[in-house]
Amino acid sequence: MPRTVSWMFFNRDQATLSENPQAKMGWGHFLCRLGLAISILSPGGVLAAPKGKADKETQQKQAAPAPQAKKAAKPIAKQAVSAPAKVKKLDPAVEKILSEEEIFSRFNVGEEHVGFTVIDLDSGQRLAGHRDRELFIPASVAKVPTTVAALSTLGPDYRFETVLYVDNVANLQVALPETANQPVNGEGKNGKERDTVDHVFQISGATPEQIAAGNLYLKGGGDPFLTTSDLMGLASKLKKLGITRWTGNYYYDTNLLSQPDRIDTVQEDDASYNPGLSALSVDFNRYIFAWNPSKSVKGQAEVVTTPNLPSVDVAYSLQQLGWSKQIFPSKPWEGIRIQSPAQPSGSVWLPVRNPGLHTALLFQKICSNKGIELPAPVKTFMPSTATPIMVHQSQPLVKLVGQTLEHSNNLMAELIGMTTTRYITGKALSLKNSGAAMLKWYQENLPEVDWRGAQLENHSGLSSKSQLTPNQLAGILRYADGNLNKDKSYVSLLPISGWTGTLAHRLGDPMMAMKVWAKTGTIHYSSGLAGYLYTQTKRRLVFAIFVTNYPEREHLSELISQGLPFPEAKAKNWNRRAKAVEDAFVRRWQRLY
Repeated sequence: MPRTVSWMFFNRDQATLSENPQAKMGWGHFLCRLGLAISILSPGGVLAAPKGKADKETQQKQAAPAPQAKKAAKPIAKQAVSAPAKVKKLDPAVEKILSEEEIFSRFNVGEEHVGFTVIDLDSGQRLAGHRDRELFIPASVAKVPTTVAALSTLGPDYRFETVLYVDNVANLQVALPETANQPVNGEGKNGKERDTVDHVFQISGATPEQIAAGNLYLKGGGDPFLTTSDLMGLASKLKKLGITRWTGNYYYDTNLLSQPDRIDTVQEDDASYNPGLSALSVDFNRYIFAWNPSKSVKGQAEVVTTPNLPSVDVAYSLQQLGWSKQIFPSKPWEGIRIQSPAQPSGSVWLPVRNPGLHTALLFQKICSNKGIELPAPVKTFMPSTATPIMVHQSQPLVKLVGQTLEHSNNLMAELIGMTTTRYITGKALSLKNSGAAMLKWYQENLPEVDWRGAQLENHSGLSSKSQLTPNQLAGILRYADGNLNKDKSYVSLLPISGWTGTLAHRLGDPMMAMKVWAKTGTIHYSSGLAGYLYTQTKRRLVFAIFVTNYPEREHLSELISQGLPFPEAKAKNWNRRAKAVEDAFVRRWQRLY
């Protein structure tokens, strides 16, 4: 059955993570990933034992068992209003140290919407605070507790594993590869050093034909950075065993982690930064949908999906009705909707909803390209009697954490977080339960922090239901500075003001550039910035500042739930002013202390 592409007006909530690279990451970042990879095996995994969604967004903020962020008493009008005045830009070369009152007044953000804390990292002295025990929406700042807990429990050298197993092969004998405990050097695309690891076990006792008559299992280990290139590496090594056709069965196993079909249920179906999750995930679980109506025949538009797999059917018809489009694909993707300006041709990223099957099908296709025919993949629990024959290991966790924080990548944060709680609890938990388990870990390991009211709905911050106080976030950052200093300190993994990641274009003047190492967070009507600050007097400060307008956020959620349009320009203007407040306070602290 062909899918239908209709052109019609459609409004969407773009409130979620406008800074998020999955929403704006293109081929440049994707191709950059292919140049990564090869180092030594980690002490954990197959080759050696490891060391040890709600249906829709809430219409009203739930009461918390702890002190809550105060809300403006005046109700928010539901009619469209004129946009606030433009933000006045600071002149860092001549600007005086603004008082707190001047900052609130200048940027027209009520003090009741702002909370912050500033602490001397070396002495522990609290230097400044404002509503620091009240709850705010952390947005992507929630990636800080995710990555700190992961590095603390899994360790910086932990590597995610994607493994090929076989069973039902008589007389098969395998041994650890000779290079299992040795560094592996090599170069990737454009000469960049690779530090992923691929190993083939030493196999004896069975011919290639006998091996191919057994069952083949592709087992996922939650690798958040697995690429098509990595799957090609496994296929190439399988070919070197002399196998050209697999006559047994081909299975895939995703049971290490739960498999939600999206991170947050209130996002639009076409949001590529809100994909399905699985222990078998590849290329951020996205695919390209490209169309060309001008080449249509009898109403069938020329459509290309990359990769072209049964999980992303390519039959579409198209009808032009207006300035934007809506796609209603055939099952199992019924309901995906895309908005963009009408044009004769174009392309968009779409999220993969069943990433385990998608990855298994992609590996089948890649094997076919290498001259190895695999049967159709079937999902299963791999038996404990299966024998590993080759393994792909990811970069060390510390490098993946750095990329997660720098690019604010949702999928990476979620898979890292879910793997962490799997390690802590021994169970594959739902996103909500995984967030709760991580919060429990913090309560047990940082008992000096008041955790009342804290809530982690997931591990990426892609939800307005998560709540943290500035004090709670600052406590996590202080813990990270004191406990995560092996090889790379935690501060070194964060975006740098005026230089990298989501801070590349913020606080970049000579006075502030490279003085702030922090994580940003943004959804409509909520913004945050938390990390480390180096002052003029060479003091090291830890800070967390959140700006959340709960009444406006709740009103926006109500409009979305009713399928009504909302004043997006107004929301974006508010977020710009919120970021200006954050930057002004950081400037104040850098010069004052």
